[in-house]
Amino acid sequence: MAAKEKLSPVMQQYLDMKAENPDALLLFRLGDFYEAFFDDAKIISESLSLVLTKRGTDGDGENIPMCGIPWHAADNYFGRLVKNGFKVALVEQMETPAQAKERGHKFIERKIVRVLTPGTLTDENLLNPKSANFLVAVVPIQNNKFDIAGCDISTGEFFIGQTGDLIDDLVRLNPAEVIYPASYAEQDTIFHLRTIFKTTPVYEKLYIRSDITQIVARVFGGAVNTVQSENMDNATYLLAGYLFNTQRGAATTFRAPRQFKSDSQLLIDSATWKSLEIDSPINAGGACLVDVLDKTKTAAGARKLRAYLRALSGDISEIKLRQTHIAHFVSNRNILVNVAHDLASMPDVGRSLARLSAGRGTPRDMAHIRDFMLNLPNAKMMAQNLDNDFATRLGAIQTHDELAAKLKRALNDELPTFFRDGNVIRDGFDIALDKMRELSHGARNTIAGLQAEYINQTGINTLKIKFNNILGYFIEVPSTRADNMMKPESGFIHRQTLAGNMRFTTPQLIDLDNDIRSASEKAAGIEDEIINGFISDIRNIADNLLTTADLLADLDVWAGLAMCAIEYDWVCPNITPDFEFNIVGGRHPVIEAVLRTHGDNFVKNDCNLSNKKIALLTGPNCCISAFGFFCACNTSHNRYM
Repeated sequence: MAAKEKLSPVMQQYLDMKAENPDALLLFRLGDFYEAFFDDAKIISESLSLVLTKRGTDGDGENIPMCGIPWHAADNYFGRLVKNGFKVALVEQMETPAQAKERGHKFIERKIVRVLTPGTLTDENLLNPKSANFLVAVVPIQNNKFDIAGCDISTGEFFIGQTGDLIDDLVRLNPAEVIYPASYAEQDTIFHLRTIFKTTPVYEKLYIRSDITQIVARVFGGAVNTVQSENMDNATYLLAGYLFNTQRGAATTFRAPRQFKSDSQLLIDSATWKSLEIDSPINAGGACLVDVLDKTKTAAGARKLRAYLRALSGDISEIKLRQTHIAHFVSNRNILVNVAHDLASMPDVGRSLARLSAGRGTPRDMAHIRDFMLNLPNAKMMAQNLDNDFATRLGAIQTHDELAAKLKRALNDELPTFFRDGNVIRDGFDIALDKMRELSHGARNTIAGLQAEYINQTGINTLKIKFNNILGYFIEVPSTRADNMMKPESGFIHRQTLAGNMRFTTPQLIDLDNDIRSASEKAAGIEDEIINGFISDIRNIADNLLTTADLLADLDVWAGLAMCAIEYDWVCPNITPDFEFNIVGGRHPVIEAVLRTHGDNFVKNDCNLSNKKIALLTGPNCCISAFGFFCACNTSHNRYM
């Protein structure tokens, strides 16, 4: 690569930022494009099948490779790069060319605002709505144990703890990305981990720092207030340092961390987990247990169901409480129908909150939060028809009626894709905004009248008044008809000559252009202020909304399992602390479902192991009992095993 002193200021700026993240592809905002140069340009061009061009030469006179991604469609390209295994560092312009000129600088100030990695995605089009997107940090400690900390920044889920079964635990979690200290890359378990998952080594300087406690507080916010500092493990510091570096100051909202693994959790090794085909089939196109069980109505409920399956409970009291939830719905099917109907209208508020909090939200995310809050009064009302546990918890939720009503009044029925597109706030909501819009639109109407006047004045029927970002509004006529307009007494001011056209302006058109630009800029500023105010209000209640969303996801899980019990004619297993295990008329839920699609029936089987000291059980049936589902058999009296 050429010496920096021989490159243009922009190229030097690019290389300075590339040095900050040498393992990431650097996409550098230049006007309406994100550009990459040198080797990054070659990699992106090949990965995305884009044209490789050039921009100037280096100090040796060699062409500098360049590849561009259009700004307005960049998200899709970013996602493809991440899915292809790359980290992507995004560089944004922090000021306009005019602002840079006022400061007397040769080039626009730019900063790396975000580093995209598989475990730090929040964009709706890059995530599976039914699956968590975990980023997990692991740090080896003594006796082959590991500190572990993980999060899903797209929903705010956060956990910390220790494990002696790292690979088994991670197989169940199926993280999008695992990070570890670079110095442990060749440690046996870490080496094995690198062959299974998408992993990223993190150099110690990113998390072993004097200010790491402040970084943890900044990244996780109030979520760490419930954790004593002495309980913060090295994995938490590693995770915080990585998020601090990749998110570049973006606000994130996390729930209080849960303990990773409990003493009552059912232990399942990775080989057993895969062979049971609980959340994914072994063979492509096959069926798994989740396919049978997932009758949830919301994306959050689907993720919660999978979370329960990853951590099967061995606590009899917890299992019986879950059975109570399901039994109530089975016994009150009209209530089940109403609850399912109400849940179906609940947006995925957790992921919308995460994007808005991080400054990456869209008008659609704001509408999701509005719709979620508007549905909360109905959710609170249905509490009176639920079992005692849900009635108590759901009856205590806050509905935020005032903010919901305000958002309903404010947001347009037809929303743009991005906030920057404008027209998010409907006419009539804000007097000052309406006034600026009226001035802007009125001036545009005057433009149309002015065009007719100039046509009459010049006799050029093809005369058009057009607009671009450089000239603003201008008059365009064919070059062959422009002679009279070039005369000083014509009143027209020459601006630009093109191959077949010439462009002019007039003092009146200049004034109108200034009025339109001023009114449009003021309207955009007022709308931004209103939107930012709403985002601030939403951030203030984010923790409460996340708690409510988690409760409703829980309700969705048990309502969905009640539907399974009804549809498949399952009965409730009697879970006891003794050593009896007796199943009468047992059925395999996945095989039965597959047979049903072919019009065949499953042959029921009995299984009585009450007098056996040692027994080997296989298949998802035992998992169903441990989870507290309704059992695929006619009668049962079995012990959690």
